Amino acid sequence: MTGGELIDIGSRTYIVKSRIQGIFSPSNAIIKKFKSVADKEQMILNLTYGSETQSFIMMDSGHVIMTVLSVEEFLQKYVQAI
Repeated sequence: MTGGELIDIGSRTYIVKSRIQGIFSPSNAIIKKFKSVADKEQMILNLTYGSETQSFIMMDSGHVIMTVLSVEEFLQKYVQAI
């Protein structure tokens, strides 16, 4: 794993800031396609723990992470990450 700042995305789960490629709303048409492909390739990580998906995070590895953070909440954490 490469070094970098960690971002808390909830439930004591962290991702490396430098590996994030993008953040998308579930209503975004492009992410719906990426989600479908990632699901077929087993590259999707559902970290909602049964709650409604508020955002999708695309990683440089090709993984798509489903989270309960809204895009705005995630961006605040992204900017504040130390």
